Amino acid sequence: MRTYDDYLTTVNAANDAYDHAGLESVAEELARTDDPRCHALGSLARGLAAYIRHSYVDALPWFERALEVYTNVDDDLGIARALSNVGLVHYLNGRETEALDAFTRSLEIHKRCGNAKGIATLTSFLGIVNFGMGNYADALERYTTSLGMHVELGNDAEIANDLSNIGLVYETTGDYPTALEYYHKAYHKYETLNDRDGLAGVIGNIGNVQSVTGDLNAAMDSYQLALAIHTELGVQRGVAVVTGNIGSLLVLMLRLDEAQTYLQRAYDLYTALGDQRGAGTVLGSMASTFIKQGNIDDARRVIGSTPVMEYDNPRTVIDLLDSTAKLHDHDGDVDAAIAVLTSALAIAEEHTLREEQADIQAQLRDLALKQNNLAEYVARNTAFMKLNDEIRGQDATRRLAMHDAQRRIDAERKEHEKHLAVLHSTLPKHVAERVARGEVVNDHYDHAAVLFLDIVGFTTISSSLDPQQVIELLDRIFKHCDAICARHGLTKIKTIGDSYMAVSFNVDATKACWDAAMAAVEMKEMQYQYTIQNTECNEGMIEYRIGLHCGPLVAGVIGSERMQYDVWGDTVNIASRMESTGERGRIQCSEEFAEKIKETDSIKVTLRGVNDVKGKGAMRTYWIDRNDRSLE
Repeated sequence: MRTYDDYLTTVNAANDAYDHAGLESVAEELARTDDPRCHALGSLARGLAAYIRHSYVDALPWFERALEVYTNVDDDLGIARALSNVGLVHYLNGRETEALDAFTRSLEIHKRCGNAKGIATLTSFLGIVNFGMGNYADALERYTTSLGMHVELGNDAEIANDLSNIGLVYETTGDYPTALEYYHKAYHKYETLNDRDGLAGVIGNIGNVQSVTGDLNAAMDSYQLALAIHTELGVQRGVAVVTGNIGSLLVLMLRLDEAQTYLQRAYDLYTALGDQRGAGTVLGSMASTFIKQGNIDDARRVIGSTPVMEYDNPRTVIDLLDSTAKLHDHDGDVDAAIAVLTSALAIAEEHTLREEQADIQAQLRDLALKQNNLAEYVARNTAFMKLNDEIRGQDATRRLAMHDAQRRIDAERKEHEKHLAVLHSTLPKHVAERVARGEVVNDHYDHAAVLFLDIVGFTTISSSLDPQQVIELLDRIFKHCDAICARHGLTKIKTIGDSYMAVSFNVDATKACWDAAMAAVEMKEMQYQYTIQNTECNEGMIEYRIGLHCGPLVAGVIGSERMQYDVWGDTVNIASRMESTGERGRIQCSEEFAEKIKETDSIKVTLRGVNDVKGKGAMRTYWIDRNDRSLE
């Protein structure tokens, strides 16, 4: 009978794979048990399945039910996990205060239990909520702390997320060069992890920086690329975010009709997802665009669709208040417009949003003129001019910093690409990617098939050829070996002089040996003619000795310069002995290897006999050949 921990492992694996069907299946199995903790886990699994489907309204009751049961059975880690999921749903529904409370309680439990991964994750979640509430200094502190923890734990995916989130804080507070640097660091991490969803998110963020710094065409290119990736992956929230950003960009381009189409589409997507917070970020842009188009009734409808102060995001509130003030002004109620803008200004000042402050001061200045209030006009104009000068000065400094940052980013990217190219040229692809992530490669394989090939009489051959001919001959032979290994799934380990070594790491021991045997047969049949210069009678064909053995071995990357993925163990030594004690033009394998492949229509296995193998004593060995029947 499966234990709770067994079920927990299954739930975690399904959640990591975004497998909502798998989560629902295990939830049904958990519901049939007698263990209350399993019932709680089943509720959690159903909530996660709904969350993956972006059905946040359905997810919340399941998470709350899991929290209740975990609380009744006094399971701290279960309580903490349920709380973190409750917090995520609250955040996506625009209820930042409730999310902050849930995340804080979850973090306290993780700290009490000493769960380092949970502490790091919840610290990042608290950064997200503080950012959403406009507490940018607190958000930056949380993200930076979380980043340090994840670096220590080696959690690459979370490191990439933290880097991107830190970039978002700098972008929001106007430090675009630093934002770009963090975005590009995150981009490289996501690229190494092959996380296309993460890549799409950070590409969209880079588009935001391009948009706010005036590079509108580049921003559109970035948004379209991000949108294409999100659409391909089916990540509806990502589609909603980028669709809204495109709408806002089209407003800047004065393509207002197109802008409204995108903004409405984004609003509909957020609403379908139950993401009230996301929907709120679009409403302000929709209302202000309607006003610019002269569609006052539509603007009034949008503003009246939800209470403005329900939102915790300061920019969302300011956008909605700004549109509300414009409607009051349109109706001739200047006093009401001033009152609303004064509220918006207080929010902008509280969160140090200087560009928003400047815009609001300019609007208050113009309204004072309508009221013939000269003193207020002068005061507002003075405040606007001061802010505008500061912003323009910052813009000039920022442009210089952007150029410097871009140069650094380009240099880092070139260095990164050069580093990757070197890794891929010296290591197997899957190993190179692990090294690029900073992973220490130290592997153990229970079943592997090792192949050694040696060119017969190469010392004599090479002494009779000039150096260029020797190099060209080896190059042809080993390139052919590389191609054969690629066809049969073997990993080339190294060449030493005229010897070639490769390994099949297939987890199926029989398949590993079969692949190695087929590769060996093809290699044995390679034929290369050599001619001793100026001596036509001394020419011949290259022949090979090949040895095969299977068994456990260890593998890893050694060195920091000219790195190499190498293998060690008795399996390697015996395979080498199979080659060195063989005969020219033949493939010799151990009894263990022969038992794995048997004879088939393609392979013929023949007993050679018992031979004395250095360091191993008497061993029964076999010859492997292509079966003649395979040629009929």
